[in-house]
Amino acid sequence: MSKIGYEGSIKDFLEEDKERIFGEIDINYDFQATKKQQKDAWLLQIDILKDQLASFDEGTILFEYEIPRMGSIIDNVLLMDGLVFIIEFKVGENSYEPHIPQINRYVKILKNYHYESRDKIIVPILVATEAEDYQNIIRRNDDIFDIIKANKNNLSEIITLIINEYKTEQDLSIWSTSKYTPTPSILESARRIYETHEVPDINTYSSDELFLNETEQTIDDIIDSSKESNKKSIIFVTGVPGAGKTLIGLNTATKRTINNDENAVFLSGNDPLVEVLWEALARDSSERNNISTDDAKIKVKSFIQKLYQFKKHAANDDRVQHEQIVIFDEAQRAWTQDKTERFMRRQNIEKYMGMSEPEFLISIMDRREDWAVIICLVGQGQEINSGESGIIEWFDSLEKSFSHWDIYASKKYLNSIGEDIQIIDKIIDEEFLNLYTTIRSLDAPNLPNFIEYLLKNDKTNAEKKLKEIEVEYPLYITRNLSDAKKWINQEIAKYEDEDSIRTGLLAQSKALRLRPEGIFVKAIRGGSSYYNQYSGVTNWFLNKPTDVRSSNYLELPATEFDIQGLEIDYSIVCWDANLRYINGKFEFYEFKGTEWTNVRQQIRKDYLLNSYRVLLTRARRGMVIFVPKGNDEDETSKTEFYDGTYEYLKSIGIEELK
Repeated sequence: MSKIGYEGSIKDFLEEDKERIFGEIDINYDFQATKKQQKDAWLLQIDILKDQLASFDEGTILFEYEIPRMGSIIDNVLLMDGLVFIIEFKVGENSYEPHIPQINRYVKILKNYHYESRDKIIVPILVATEAEDYQNIIRRNDDIFDIIKANKNNLSEIITLIINEYKTEQDLSIWSTSKYTPTPSILESARRIYETHEVPDINTYSSDELFLNETEQTIDDIIDSSKESNKKSIIFVTGVPGAGKTLIGLNTATKRTINNDENAVFLSGNDPLVEVLWEALARDSSERNNISTDDAKIKVKSFIQKLYQFKKHAANDDRVQHEQIVIFDEAQRAWTQDKTERFMRRQNIEKYMGMSEPEFLISIMDRREDWAVIICLVGQGQEINSGESGIIEWFDSLEKSFSHWDIYASKKYLNSIGEDIQIIDKIIDEEFLNLYTTIRSLDAPNLPNFIEYLLKNDKTNAEKKLKEIEVEYPLYITRNLSDAKKWINQEIAKYEDEDSIRTGLLAQSKALRLRPEGIFVKAIRGGSSYYNQYSGVTNWFLNKPTDVRSSNYLELPATEFDIQGLEIDYSIVCWDANLRYINGKFEFYEFKGTEWTNVRQQIRKDYLLNSYRVLLTRARRGMVIFVPKGNDEDETSKTEFYDGTYEYLKSIGIEELK
């Protein structure tokens, strides 16, 4: 429940002594508001509202309404005639413009993440107390008004105008006690799933246009139909980075195992993701249930497992596996035939030779004589390692060996990827199986599209998409790593619960010439004996900010392999000379021994671009891209290796960090 400095009826507020109102705010927030500046501002705010609300006798007023976990506090909320007035005071100010982003952010948070605000009309009013009267153009877009500008003398007039024109019968009696349901990070979702043994209502986490609820319903319907008809089905859920694919997979695995008494498992070849999920859930369960972390982790592993172990077991055991529903996370990273054969040789198994990983995985579930469902979660443009086959190998395997399986996917997405899918006519089209909007970032849903154009060297569309990223999502470039770290720490300081904000350094796994900057890309999972003592991706993601192994310490970088499928709040993406912008295009390099060599194979170029795409789409709230200055005295780190990249990023409109 939200913290509130003062709440009461407008009638009681008007009759209450202002010092008592001030005292209640001070007690509830413990702001130590004896400081004269803060106290004077609050008292003046109370005086203005008593004056401007004198003609109203219905409604509720809230002071200092806290938005949980977001580090933001709204000055005042008025609940009147079915309308939610968000009022932000700037005492002593005569200008509006500098404060518009702040109130915009409040409105967005409430509308998308505050359950009782989703279907309510929100009226944001910015009060610069000393400003001149402003000629507002009253505009309402769906349930949100454009920001209305007021001063200490005309607030009453504006409220009256809005109420007379737009009042409703909406019930606001429980607005202030509403559950607050922001889009959960994957870890938060997993914790809730495990703690309650219930699947959260996705529709409470995000705007209706994201269609996550419809996607889950589509999956449920296909599973139910497959079960009733005793048939086998494969479902492809595609989506941009951060669209919620992993969340959907975790939800499905959990509710089908627990609520439906079906055997479902969430499998990922992304070991860091699995390890972090295991550790996060186990730590929470250990604290709640007074059991060891190891015992708790055993329970967690019942529905979240490593793909490698699943494959190894199934390859050595020809019997029907326990699961009827299998969710493959990051299915685009499935191995090619060559890489799968190398795996089988290590297992001394001949019978699966000649199969790609998708064909082998489907064959495991095809052993069942009854029904089975495979759900493939497919990230767009996220193949980041050699031997990864992409989505096409799944369709090729189905055509080759499993024509009796029903196939479900979004044909609109499949038609957009420019690949020749031989069995396209056999695919059952389900539009909600493609997720085209990110839920990772609160303020920049267009970030993945912007990064896509940036990496495609499409400057025109990159500039256009950058302008669509709201100003509340900070995105900067810098040549100074210390400045980037300083900015990150300043951002953290804005939040009341600083420990809840996760930040970190990110770098490409072969960015070896970031070493002069003190960035060692193998620090988390390998490297020198000195750094091995810090190793562990779970420590990086989960430990407290004061722990030197924590991401927040801004000392150890995570690579695309550590971070894929996971997310942090603020990132510093460190850009090395392995991806350079020279003469109007990207060029690709690898550092071997003592020198740079050209990357010539197209597939390896694609992997490199995809790895930077992963790194550039991990931050939920803000990002700084750090491009070193280089050093002409070092043949491996010349300034020309970096300058072009920096100038390119600047040319498409990314602001330099000051």
